[in-house]
Amino acid sequence: MGRWREAATDALGIFTASRLLVLAALLWPPSQVHAYLTTWDAGFYLTIARCGYDPACGPPVSAELPAFFPLQPLMARASGTVGISEPWGGAALAALASLGALILLHRLCSELGDRRTARLACAAVAFFPFAYVLSTNYSEGLFLLASLGAFGAARARHPLLAFLAGLAAGLTRPAAIPLALGLATDAYLSPERRRASLAGAAGAVTGVIIVFADLERRRDDWLASLHAQQLGWDRSTSVVDAPGELARYVWDAITLGHAQNLLYLTAVPLAAVGLIVLWRSGIRDGMFAYAVIAVAAPLATGSAMSLPRFLMGTFPYAVAAGILLDRMDARLRAAVLALSAGGLVFCMWATYRGGGLAP
Repeated sequence: MGRWREAATDALGIFTASRLLVLAALLWPPSQVHAYLTTWDAGFYLTIARCGYDPACGPPVSAELPAFFPLQPLMARASGTVGISEPWGGAALAALASLGALILLHRLCSELGDRRTARLACAAVAFFPFAYVLSTNYSEGLFLLASLGAFGAARARHPLLAFLAGLAAGLTRPAAIPLALGLATDAYLSPERRRASLAGAAGAVTGVIIVFADLERRRDDWLASLHAQQLGWDRSTSVVDAPGELARYVWDAITLGHAQNLLYLTAVPLAAVGLIVLWRSGIRDGMFAYAVIAVAAPLATGSAMSLPRFLMGTFPYAVAAGILLDRMDARLRAAVLALSAGGLVFCMWATYRGGGLAP
Protein backbone atom coordinates (compact mmCIF):
# COMPACT_ATOMS: atom_id res chain seq x y z
CA MET A 1 0.00 0.00 0.00
CA GLY A 2 2.92 2.33 0.65
CA ARG A 3 3.92 2.44 -3.01
CA TRP A 4 0.34 2.99 -4.13
CA ARG A 5 -0.03 5.80 -1.58
CA GLU A 6 3.20 7.33 -2.86
CA ALA A 7 1.98 7.10 -6.45
CA ALA A 8 -1.41 8.57 -5.58
CA THR A 9 0.11 11.45 -3.61
CA ASP A 10 2.58 12.39 -6.34
CA ALA A 11 0.06 12.03 -9.17
CA LEU A 12 -2.59 14.04 -7.33
CA GLY A 13 -0.19 16.89 -6.59
CA ILE A 14 1.09 17.08 -10.17
CA PHE A 15 -2.33 16.77 -11.78
CA THR A 16 -3.86 19.34 -9.42
CA ALA A 17 -1.10 21.84 -10.25
CA SER A 18 -1.67 21.34 -13.97
CA ARG A 19 -5.46 21.71 -13.63
CA LEU A 20 -5.04 24.94 -11.69
CA LEU A 21 -3.06 26.26 -14.64
CA VAL A 22 -5.80 25.11 -17.02
CA LEU A 23 -8.47 26.72 -14.82
CA ALA A 24 -6.59 30.02 -14.67
CA ALA A 25 -6.33 30.07 -18.46
CA LEU A 26 -10.05 29.33 -18.79
CA LEU A 27 -11.19 31.93 -16.26
CA TRP A 28 -9.12 34.76 -17.73
CA PRO A 29 -11.83 37.15 -18.98
CA PRO A 30 -13.87 36.39 -20.92
CA SER A 31 -14.38 32.95 -19.39
CA GLN A 32 -14.07 30.00 -21.77
CA VAL A 33 -15.36 27.30 -19.42
CA HIS A 34 -18.49 26.56 -21.46
CA ALA A 35 -16.49 26.29 -24.69
CA TYR A 36 -13.98 24.06 -22.92
CA LEU A 37 -16.70 21.64 -21.85
CA THR A 38 -18.76 21.55 -25.03
CA THR A 39 -16.80 22.41 -28.19
CA TRP A 40 -14.43 20.64 -30.59
CA ASP A 41 -14.49 16.87 -30.05
CA ALA A 42 -16.28 17.37 -26.73
CA GLY A 43 -19.32 18.46 -28.71
CA PHE A 44 -19.36 15.18 -30.65
CA TYR A 45 -19.04 13.10 -27.47
CA LEU A 46 -21.86 15.04 -25.81
CA THR A 47 -24.08 14.59 -28.88
CA ILE A 48 -23.51 10.82 -28.65
CA ALA A 49 -24.27 10.97 -24.92
CA ARG A 50 -27.56 12.68 -25.73
CA CYS A 51 -28.86 10.52 -28.58
CA GLY A 52 -26.32 7.85 -29.47
CA TYR A 53 -25.39 7.17 -33.08
CA ASP A 54 -28.87 7.87 -34.44
CA PRO A 55 -28.45 9.21 -38.02
CA ALA A 56 -31.21 11.72 -37.24
CA CYS A 57 -29.24 13.16 -34.32
CA GLY A 58 -28.04 16.63 -35.23
CA PRO A 59 -27.47 16.49 -39.02
CA PRO A 60 -25.06 17.11 -40.70
CA VAL A 61 -22.86 16.38 -37.68
CA SER A 62 -24.50 12.96 -37.32
CA ALA A 63 -22.50 11.66 -40.28
CA GLU A 64 -19.27 12.19 -38.32
CA LEU A 65 -20.41 10.72 -34.99
CA PRO A 66 -19.21 7.14 -35.71
CA ALA A 67 -15.63 8.43 -35.65
CA PHE A 68 -15.99 8.62 -31.85
CA PHE A 69 -16.22 5.49 -29.68
CA PRO A 70 -18.90 5.19 -26.98
CA LEU A 71 -17.35 4.68 -23.54
CA GLN A 72 -16.63 8.36 -22.81
CA PRO A 73 -20.15 9.52 -23.83
CA LEU A 74 -21.66 6.65 -21.84
CA MET A 75 -19.85 8.02 -18.79
CA ALA A 76 -21.23 11.49 -19.50
CA ARG A 77 -24.74 10.06 -19.88
CA ALA A 78 -24.39 8.14 -16.62
CA SER A 79 -23.57 11.37 -14.81
CA GLY A 80 -26.79 12.85 -16.15
CA THR A 81 -28.83 10.10 -14.52
CA VAL A 82 -27.67 11.25 -11.05
CA GLY A 83 -28.57 14.89 -11.57
CA ILE A 84 -25.24 16.22 -12.89
CA SER A 85 -25.25 17.87 -16.30
CA GLU A 86 -23.61 15.78 -18.98
CA PRO A 87 -20.90 18.37 -19.82
CA TRP A 88 -19.82 18.75 -16.19
CA GLY A 89 -20.27 15.11 -15.27
CA GLY A 90 -18.43 13.83 -18.32
CA ALA A 91 -15.57 16.25 -17.70
CA ALA A 92 -15.34 15.28 -14.02
CA LEU A 93 -15.22 11.57 -14.85
CA ALA A 94 -12.63 12.21 -17.57
CA ALA A 95 -10.48 14.09 -15.03
CA LEU A 96 -10.79 11.22 -12.54
CA ALA A 97 -9.80 8.75 -15.26
CA SER A 98 -6.78 10.94 -16.10
CA LEU A 99 -5.75 11.01 -12.46
CA GLY A 100 -6.09 7.23 -12.29
CA ALA A 101 -3.94 6.95 -15.41
CA LEU A 102 -1.20 9.08 -13.83
CA ILE A 103 -1.24 6.85 -10.75
CA LEU A 104 -0.75 3.76 -12.91
CA LEU A 105 1.93 5.56 -14.93
CA HIS A 106 3.74 6.45 -11.70
CA ARG A 107 3.68 2.81 -10.58
CA LEU A 108 4.98 1.58 -13.93
CA CYS A 109 7.81 4.13 -14.05
CA SER A 110 8.74 3.39 -10.44
CA GLU A 111 9.14 -0.27 -11.39
CA LEU A 112 11.20 0.60 -14.47
CA GLY A 113 13.22 3.36 -12.77
CA ASP A 114 12.64 5.27 -9.56
CA ARG A 115 10.28 7.75 -7.94
CA ARG A 116 11.82 10.81 -9.58
CA THR A 117 11.44 9.26 -13.03
CA ALA A 118 7.82 8.49 -12.18
CA ARG A 119 7.12 12.05 -11.06
CA LEU A 120 8.70 13.47 -14.19
CA ALA A 121 6.71 11.14 -16.44
CA CYS A 122 3.50 12.30 -14.75
CA ALA A 123 4.54 15.94 -15.14
CA ALA A 124 5.37 15.38 -18.82
CA VAL A 125 1.80 14.20 -19.41
CA ALA A 126 -0.04 16.65 -17.13
CA PHE A 127 1.76 19.73 -18.54
CA PHE A 128 1.97 18.59 -22.17
CA PRO A 129 0.74 21.38 -24.47
CA PHE A 130 -2.40 19.44 -25.41
CA ALA A 131 -3.02 18.06 -21.92
CA TYR A 132 -5.97 20.41 -21.37
CA VAL A 133 -8.14 17.70 -22.95
CA LEU A 134 -7.49 15.46 -19.93
CA SER A 135 -10.17 17.23 -17.88
CA THR A 136 -12.90 17.84 -20.41
CA ASN A 137 -15.16 15.64 -22.54
CA TYR A 138 -12.38 13.93 -24.47
CA SER A 139 -11.41 10.26 -24.25
CA GLU A 140 -7.61 10.54 -23.82
CA GLY A 141 -7.65 10.18 -20.03
CA LEU A 142 -9.93 7.16 -20.13
CA PHE A 143 -7.86 5.52 -22.85
CA LEU A 144 -4.63 6.17 -20.97
CA LEU A 145 -6.15 4.55 -17.89
CA ALA A 146 -7.38 1.51 -19.83
CA SER A 147 -4.18 1.00 -21.84
CA LEU A 148 -1.96 1.34 -18.76
CA GLY A 149 -4.31 -1.03 -16.95
CA ALA A 150 -4.05 -3.62 -19.73
CA PHE A 151 -0.25 -3.53 -19.84
CA GLY A 152 0.01 -3.36 -16.05
CA ALA A 153 -2.27 -6.37 -15.62
CA ALA A 154 -0.30 -8.26 -18.26
CA ARG A 155 2.97 -7.50 -16.47
CA ALA A 156 1.39 -8.70 -13.22
CA ARG A 157 0.07 -11.82 -15.02
CA HIS A 158 -3.62 -11.20 -14.36
CA PRO A 159 -5.41 -12.33 -17.56
CA LEU A 160 -8.93 -11.35 -16.50
CA LEU A 161 -7.91 -7.83 -15.48
CA ALA A 162 -5.89 -7.48 -18.68
CA PHE A 163 -8.90 -8.55 -20.76
CA LEU A 164 -11.27 -6.14 -18.99
CA ALA A 165 -8.84 -3.22 -19.31
CA GLY A 166 -8.26 -4.05 -22.97
CA LEU A 167 -12.02 -4.24 -23.50
CA ALA A 168 -12.43 -0.76 -21.96
CA ALA A 169 -9.72 0.56 -24.28
CA GLY A 170 -11.46 -0.99 -27.28
CA LEU A 171 -14.72 0.72 -26.34
CA THR A 172 -12.93 4.05 -25.92
CA ARG A 173 -10.77 4.66 -29.00
CA PRO A 174 -9.82 2.95 -32.28
CA ALA A 175 -6.24 3.30 -31.00
CA ALA A 176 -7.02 0.05 -29.17
CA ILE A 177 -5.90 -1.77 -32.33
CA PRO A 178 -2.26 -0.58 -31.97
CA LEU A 179 -2.59 -1.40 -28.27
CA ALA A 180 -3.71 -4.95 -29.12
CA LEU A 181 -0.78 -5.37 -31.50
CA GLY A 182 1.60 -4.13 -28.80
CA LEU A 183 0.17 -6.61 -26.31
CA ALA A 184 0.39 -9.43 -28.85
CA THR A 185 4.04 -8.53 -29.44
CA ASP A 186 4.55 -8.56 -25.69
CA ALA A 187 3.09 -12.06 -25.56
CA TYR A 188 5.61 -13.20 -28.19
CA LEU A 189 8.62 -11.53 -26.58
CA SER A 190 7.77 -12.29 -22.95
CA PRO A 191 6.59 -15.92 -22.61
CA GLU A 192 6.25 -15.62 -18.83
CA ARG A 193 3.26 -13.29 -19.25
CA ARG A 194 2.00 -14.58 -22.58
CA ARG A 195 -1.43 -15.62 -21.35
CA ALA A 196 -2.18 -12.27 -19.73
CA SER A 197 -0.82 -10.26 -22.67
CA LEU A 198 -2.92 -12.23 -25.14
CA ALA A 199 -5.96 -11.71 -22.89
CA GLY A 200 -5.38 -7.94 -22.99
CA ALA A 201 -5.01 -8.02 -26.77
CA ALA A 202 -8.20 -10.07 -27.10
CA GLY A 203 -10.07 -7.63 -24.89
CA ALA A 204 -8.97 -4.64 -26.99
CA VAL A 205 -9.97 -6.32 -30.26
CA THR A 206 -13.28 -7.44 -28.75
CA GLY A 207 -14.10 -3.87 -27.73
CA VAL A 208 -13.47 -2.54 -31.23
CA ILE A 209 -15.53 -5.36 -32.77
CA ILE A 210 -18.43 -4.54 -30.43
CA VAL A 211 -18.34 -0.89 -31.57
CA PHE A 212 -18.14 -1.83 -35.24
CA ALA A 213 -20.98 -4.36 -34.87
CA ASP A 214 -23.16 -1.76 -33.16
CA LEU A 215 -22.47 0.72 -35.95
CA GLU A 216 -23.37 -1.95 -38.51
CA ARG A 217 -26.68 -2.42 -36.74
CA ARG A 218 -27.38 1.31 -36.54
CA ARG A 219 -25.81 2.56 -39.77
CA ASP A 220 -25.70 -0.59 -41.94
CA ASP A 221 -21.95 -0.05 -42.32
CA TRP A 222 -19.28 -2.12 -40.56
CA LEU A 223 -16.68 0.53 -41.38
CA ALA A 224 -18.80 3.55 -40.44
CA SER A 225 -16.10 4.76 -38.04
CA LEU A 226 -13.42 4.80 -40.76
CA HIS A 227 -15.75 6.40 -43.27
CA ALA A 228 -16.64 9.12 -40.74
CA GLN A 229 -12.94 9.86 -40.26
CA GLN A 230 -12.58 10.19 -44.01
CA LEU A 231 -15.62 12.44 -44.30
CA GLY A 232 -14.95 14.76 -41.39
CA TRP A 233 -11.16 14.87 -41.19
CA ASP A 234 -10.00 13.92 -44.71
CA ARG A 235 -8.21 10.81 -43.50
CA SER A 236 -7.43 8.27 -46.19
CA THR A 237 -8.83 4.74 -46.00
CA SER A 238 -6.61 3.54 -48.84
CA VAL A 239 -3.15 2.15 -48.09
CA VAL A 240 -2.24 2.91 -51.69
CA ASP A 241 -3.18 6.60 -51.58
CA ALA A 242 -2.09 7.36 -48.00
CA PRO A 243 1.70 7.77 -48.62
CA GLY A 244 1.13 10.29 -51.39
CA GLU A 245 -1.43 12.17 -49.32
CA LEU A 246 0.93 12.30 -46.35
CA ALA A 247 3.72 13.60 -48.60
CA ARG A 248 1.41 16.35 -49.86
CA TYR A 249 0.38 17.14 -46.29
CA VAL A 250 4.02 17.62 -45.26
CA TRP A 251 4.91 19.56 -48.42
CA ASP A 252 1.96 21.94 -48.06
CA ALA A 253 2.67 22.47 -44.37
CA ILE A 254 6.26 23.50 -45.14
CA THR A 255 5.86 25.42 -48.38
CA LEU A 256 2.55 27.14 -47.60
CA GLY A 257 3.37 27.83 -43.95
CA HIS A 258 0.35 26.06 -42.45
CA ALA A 259 1.15 26.76 -38.80
CA GLN A 260 -1.37 24.26 -37.43
CA ASN A 261 -0.08 21.43 -39.62
CA LEU A 262 3.52 22.29 -38.73
CA LEU A 263 2.55 22.09 -35.06
CA TYR A 264 1.04 18.66 -35.61
CA LEU A 265 4.20 17.51 -37.40
CA THR A 266 6.35 18.30 -34.34
CA ALA A 267 5.01 15.02 -32.97
CA VAL A 268 7.14 13.10 -35.48
CA PRO A 269 10.56 14.14 -34.12
CA LEU A 270 9.18 13.89 -30.57
CA ALA A 271 8.12 10.32 -31.29
CA ALA A 272 11.52 9.53 -32.82
CA VAL A 273 13.28 10.82 -29.70
CA GLY A 274 10.92 8.82 -27.50
CA LEU A 275 11.57 5.62 -29.41
CA ILE A 276 15.33 6.13 -29.19
CA VAL A 277 15.10 6.68 -25.43
CA LEU A 278 12.97 3.55 -24.97
CA TRP A 279 15.33 1.43 -27.07
CA ARG A 280 18.48 2.68 -25.38
CA SER A 281 16.86 2.14 -21.98
CA GLY A 282 16.31 -1.51 -22.79
CA ILE A 283 12.53 -1.20 -23.19
CA ARG A 284 12.18 -3.31 -26.33
CA ASP A 285 9.14 -5.39 -25.49
CA GLY A 286 5.47 -4.89 -26.32
CA MET A 287 5.52 -1.33 -25.01
CA PHE A 288 8.06 -0.39 -27.68
CA ALA A 289 6.03 -2.11 -30.40
CA TYR A 290 2.90 -0.31 -29.21
CA ALA A 291 4.69 3.05 -29.34
CA VAL A 292 5.86 2.43 -32.93
CA ILE A 293 2.47 1.28 -34.20
CA ALA A 294 0.55 4.01 -32.35
CA VAL A 295 2.41 6.77 -34.18
CA ALA A 296 2.57 4.96 -37.53
CA ALA A 297 -1.17 4.22 -37.67
CA PRO A 298 -2.39 7.86 -37.78
CA LEU A 299 0.31 8.76 -40.31
CA ALA A 300 -0.89 5.85 -42.45
CA THR A 301 -4.13 7.78 -42.98
CA GLY A 302 -2.23 10.46 -44.90
CA SER A 303 -2.46 13.10 -42.18
CA ALA A 304 -0.70 14.21 -38.99
CA MET A 305 -3.78 15.98 -37.65
CA SER A 306 -3.95 15.82 -33.83
CA LEU A 307 -0.83 13.64 -33.75
CA PRO A 308 0.65 15.39 -30.65
CA ARG A 309 -2.56 14.62 -28.74
CA PHE A 310 -2.46 11.01 -29.90
CA LEU A 311 1.17 10.81 -28.78
CA MET A 312 0.20 12.11 -25.34
CA GLY A 313 -2.41 9.35 -25.11
CA THR A 314 0.21 6.66 -25.83
CA PHE A 315 1.80 5.92 -22.47
CA PRO A 316 5.20 4.53 -23.58
CA TYR A 317 6.10 8.04 -24.74
CA ALA A 318 5.35 9.32 -21.23
CA VAL A 319 7.71 6.66 -19.88
CA ALA A 320 10.36 7.86 -22.33
CA ALA A 321 9.78 11.47 -21.31
CA GLY A 322 10.26 10.62 -17.65
CA ILE A 323 13.53 8.80 -18.40
CA LEU A 324 14.84 11.62 -20.59
CA LEU A 325 13.92 14.37 -18.13
CA ASP A 326 15.57 12.42 -15.31
CA ARG A 327 18.83 12.39 -17.26
CA MET A 328 18.84 16.15 -17.85
CA ASP A 329 20.66 18.78 -15.87
CA ALA A 330 18.32 20.29 -13.27
CA ARG A 331 18.20 23.71 -14.93
CA LEU A 332 17.56 22.27 -18.38
CA ARG A 333 14.85 20.01 -16.96
CA ALA A 334 13.14 22.98 -15.29
CA ALA A 335 13.34 24.95 -18.54
CA VAL A 336 11.82 22.10 -20.57
CA LEU A 337 8.92 21.68 -18.13
CA ALA A 338 8.35 25.44 -18.01
CA LEU A 339 8.32 25.56 -21.82
CA SER A 340 5.81 22.71 -21.88
CA ALA A 341 3.56 24.49 -19.36
CA GLY A 342 3.78 27.65 -21.46
CA GLY A 343 2.84 25.58 -24.50
CA LEU A 344 -0.19 24.30 -22.59
CA VAL A 345 -1.42 27.84 -21.97
CA PHE A 346 -0.69 28.89 -25.55
CA CYS A 347 -2.51 25.92 -27.09
CA MET A 348 -5.52 26.57 -24.87
CA TRP A 349 -5.59 30.17 -26.03
CA ALA A 350 -5.27 29.10 -29.66
CA THR A 351 -8.08 26.56 -29.26
CA TYR A 352 -10.66 28.49 -27.26
CA ARG A 353 -9.92 32.17 -27.85
CA GLY A 354 -10.15 32.52 -31.58
CA GLY A 355 -6.95 30.85 -32.75
CA GLY A 356 -8.83 27.98 -34.37
CA LEU A 357 -6.35 25.31 -33.24
CA ALA A 358 -8.03 21.92 -33.30
CA PRO A 359 -6.71 19.76 -30.45
